[in-house]
Amino acid sequence: MNTLNPEAQAHWDLANELIEAGKLKQAAGELILAIKAAKGKFPDAHYILGLVYEDLEDYDNAIKSYEAAIREDPYHTGSLESIAILQANIALWAMQNERNMIWVQFQSACEKSVARIIKTYQSIFRSKPDQGDEWVAWTQWMFDIANKLEPFDSALAKKSAHLHQAIANIPLDKYHTYPEFEELLREWQAEAQRYVILAQERGILPKKRFGLF
Repeated sequence: MNTLNPEAQAHWDLANELIEAGKLKQAAGELILAIKAAKGKFPDAHYILGLVYEDLEDYDNAIKSYEAAIREDPYHTGSLESIAILQANIALWAMQNERNMIWVQFQSACEKSVARIIKTYQSIFRSKPDQGDEWVAWTQWMFDIANKLEPFDSALAKKSAHLHQAIANIPLDKYHTYPEFEELLREWQAEAQRYVILAQERGILPKKRFGLF
């Protein structure tokens, strides 16, 4: 995060104090003031504002806040993950409650968000080959989203399978500088590979390699 001017910093600090105190509506107001006072890019504030809106069940504004963060920082992985998971949650709710118009809308939105995640992670993995600690965080995000999409019987199931297959195909040597993460990665890859095999048996995923490299 860039250095903030004193006014923006004051609103940002107060917003975080209000969040800690559970005063979310007031925190949202302070975050909006911090964004305005910053007079420049402040993706972290947009992201936190999105999380606050989610907690307030104001999902439209949560999505708008995540998108604002991504516009300012296309590699803002927290926002990329949060918007996809929120859209998946809404789509799953709509599917379970037979709200077909909402289901179609958020299924399509989630598909686009996941495609954007895959494209962004491909770029991240290629441009930062030696940052093993960050790789673990990014892999965890992919794994969370892949698991979130598993219940769907649609194009989202294919996206889930693609993410699982990407995880299964991450070379272990990418983590060579952080051997303490290797066991965790092996566990993720084993679970991901089981899902890939199941998806191929169900015809969701073609029997060819899909990876980030």
